[in-house]
Amino acid sequence: MASGIFHLRREQKELGLKTLAGNFKFRASAIWVWFG
Repeated sequence: MASGIFHLRREQKELGLKTLAGNFKFRASAIWVWFG
């Protein structure tokens, strides 16, 4: 049970990191277009 919760949290953490990376790329490209 505990290992299942840990696995779920790890997946959520990875998903959050991917979302952060996606937002960063989106903002970087938006800034690039804005100043470009």
